[in-house]
Amino acid sequence: MRKKHALVLISLLTLTLLLTTPHFLPTATAPEPPSPGPGPVYHWKIMLAQRACNAWIEGVLTYQGTPIEGTEFFLECICELPEPQPLGQFVFWKVPTIDVIPTDIEYIKYIDIDKDGNPDIIEPISGFLDFDDPTEPHTWYQHLEEGTGPFGPWMVVVEVREQPYHEDRPFFEWQLTMKTHGLPLGASVSGILTKDEVVVSTEYNLMTVPGVDPDLQCQVVRTKYCTVPNDIHLSLLINDMGPPINIDANITQFPWTYRH
Repeated sequence: MRKKHALVLISLLTLTLLLTTPHFLPTATAPEPPSPGPGPVYHWKIMLAQRACNAWIEGVLTYQGTPIEGTEFFLECICELPEPQPLGQFVFWKVPTIDVIPTDIEYIKYIDIDKDGNPDIIEPISGFLDFDDPTEPHTWYQHLEEGTGPFGPWMVVVEVREQPYHEDRPFFEWQLTMKTHGLPLGASVSGILTKDEVVVSTEYNLMTVPGVDPDLQCQVVRTKYCTVPNDIHLSLLINDMGPPINIDANITQFPWTYRH
């Protein structure tokens, strides 16, 4: 008898990033000053992307050399898929600053070119946020490093982007995606997003269609502007595999993914 293989894949990603992935190429743009929300609160997106290697960074945003509280980040971009991957992968985190615009980003960069778990490059970096000559609209910092390794030409990109405030859209949107494979009776998932255990989103409910295999379902939920969830609570029911599976997970970067 052939062994049955089943997969449930649940992902959480900001909707804007789902629609616009990094270009990795500088473009000529007219500078636009940072646009804060009420407070004033500024919102910053730290992004790490890689191709044909593994990479991770750890650091903080600073103001004239002084770390800004609450802007610490750790991003890990690990490629589990076969190479080559012409488009690479990316991860990101989002942090607010209140009544202050960062002047610099300080971080340590680790690059594992041969993917053996040990970094081949370890480098502390101090980068200036250039508000006079952005590489793209609202992209105030970009650092590119590239070379050639056992998986072909590799590349690592670090960016700092601002998410400006718009009065007609005073919220963030988050897309939840559930994909199933090998489950003819389907599955369902429901839950909420929280920040420091405080509910920040409406409840989400996703259900794949019985008889459709594979199947993909999506739902968008909102949080207030500058509200980034750091926990996800969900109940997963696989229709032919027993009682619901309850999951409470900490989120440290996006996209967040759960596989079962």
